[in-house]
Amino acid sequence: MLLIRTSILAFVCVCLFSISKAQTYKLSKVSHYRYTYNSATAVYKMALIDSAIYYYNDNRGGYFTNDWLYNTFNLKTYTPEFLEMNLNCKHDSAIWYNYHPIIGTIYKHNKFIQQFDLLNNVIKYTTLQLSNTGAPVYTTIDSYLYSGNILLRGISEYYYYNGLGQLDSAKYKYGLPSKYHYNSSGNIDSIVSYSGTKVAYVKRYVYNTNKQVVEIWDYDFSSFNIVIYKTKYAYNTLGQPIEIIKEKYDPSSTTFLNYDKKLLTYNSANNLQHEIIIEWKNNAWDTFRRMTYQYNNLNLITIAESDFWDKAKQNWVYRIDTFEKGNTHRYNFYYSAHFPSSINKQVENINLTLYPNPAADFISVRAQLSGKHPYTIQVTDMNGRVLKTWDEPAARTIQKQIPVAELPAGTYLLRLRTADAETTETFIISK
Repeated sequence: MLLIRTSILAFVCVCLFSISKAQTYKLSKVSHYRYTYNSATAVYKMALIDSAIYYYNDNRGGYFTNDWLYNTFNLKTYTPEFLEMNLNCKHDSAIWYNYHPIIGTIYKHNKFIQQFDLLNNVIKYTTLQLSNTGAPVYTTIDSYLYSGNILLRGISEYYYYNGLGQLDSAKYKYGLPSKYHYNSSGNIDSIVSYSGTKVAYVKRYVYNTNKQVVEIWDYDFSSFNIVIYKTKYAYNTLGQPIEIIKEKYDPSSTTFLNYDKKLLTYNSANNLQHEIIIEWKNNAWDTFRRMTYQYNNLNLITIAESDFWDKAKQNWVYRIDTFEKGNTHRYNFYYSAHFPSSINKQVENINLTLYPNPAADFISVRAQLSGKHPYTIQVTDMNGRVLKTWDEPAARTIQKQIPVAELPAGTYLLRLRTADAETTETFIISK
């Protein structure tokens, strides 16, 4: 649904902190551990199950805000956190490895590639999942259209492969159209999503005199019975949320009943320290789970860890559960120094079109350069291995047909480069 994917389409990444005008820090790696038990050795430990490495162009962003990370680790959502991180951070590429928690071997990994326009907007995002043998499992390609920095359209394409790595099926997803309404103060009043001509979902906002959101009403008209949730917010004197209570409407009693609650506490630097989930069970609040954040001296998050409330011990403990979100998890964040003064000039992007896509025997390349320049065309697989490369004489308009019949079915990259401009496009070979 387009509404749900709004944060993905926005691709909002800003600088976390800088120790001087000349130096900032980028996220370079994230390691994900899960509390596990090895029956063979009778040992409980934090086992590595995922890790992500981020690669940047010298002048690319790569910054996370603390608030954005808090939302990524929302304890009531079940989207894999690495997917949310990769979709919301501007990087040129990233690799996400999945490890077996007991034997520690990699059993699959994902590759993420972003392409940008001259205004640093993400115009294409390619995700490729590979098996432990390196064969493609599926590919998703999200394309975005902007007017300046304003997002106008997002389209998702999905490609699935068989056990031999050959293209098996494909589909397109456009999502539900949504309409945004604003109040007289310029704040969002409501968001209405449609299925055909019928209203499917509505989200309404209520503000206090400080223009802080104090209530959000969610209406779901997609099923036979209308589902209504109301979320209420309370703040401290600094304007930080300290309590969030969610209620669900009960048609039989025509009242709102408690659903869950979130308590938030902050450290002396006013950074979020604890986020506690409390569930409503048997007509009483039941403390369930907590996320704890640790920071370095630059106020960058270094550890995000979950634990659970043990009623018998009256203490927070690590836990193992067959339900994925019932396990204790820990995320470690690593940063690298970045010196903007050493940035090379950002190269100009080229408006490149590939067709047909998917292709079979030939793919046509069409591009318009800013002037008459010699250029290089390079074709690689998704691992970066160069399959074809050659130089062409100077031209302003490029229109060529490239034979690809010898390449097996799969996903590839075509890079077009001049002395001061370059671009990369993804294409599919289907046979």
